[in-house]
Amino acid sequence: GEVRLRTTDPQTIQPSGAADGTSFFGQDTTACATVPAADNPTSANYRTEAAGGDGYDVLGGAMVFMRLDVSGQSDQLAARLLDVGPDGQETLIERALLRPDVGVPDEVQHLQLNPSFWHVAAGHQLKLELLADDGPYSHVNAAGAGDAASQHAIVVTDLELRVPTMQGAGTAGVVQAQKPLYLPP
Repeated sequence: GEVRLRTTDPQTIQPSGAADGTSFFGQDTTACATVPAADNPTSANYRTEAAGGDGYDVLGGAMVFMRLDVSGQSDQLAARLLDVGPDGQETLIERALLRPDVGVPDEVQHLQLNPSFWHVAAGHQLKLELLADDGPYSHVNAAGAGDAASQHAIVVTDLELRVPTMQGAGTAGVVQAQKPLYLPP
């Protein structure tokens, strides 16, 4: 099955202000690093419904389908999938980077996050965070690098998140039947 989230509410990713990058990447971090789950106002944030029952297992790479209004040729998008617990802490599950197409706001762009295996416990929810960068994991476009090399705001619309699960439809009250797999041309 899969856990899905769909929204047409636009959100804007600001060109700077990524948070928690060093908490999730560096020589002193672990795979189970946690940070407070407050939404970063410079990023686009999406949350699924909380899992019920015994929870479910994420198995594979989440897919994100979205329309993006991108204006800069060097603009980038970083994605993080996080497990948010009822204690207000979040743990990184998956991440990925995208150099989106420019000037095609009606085109659906897609991104598959790096696959993982993770148990989402009852009461926990998934959070998709889209940022301008995920430094130091990713490159950070310098603010003073000139228009061609700097990061611009990106508007995200018509987003669909599909997270593959080990369990079938009906599990934890949030798992649905899997849609056909997407294969790019």
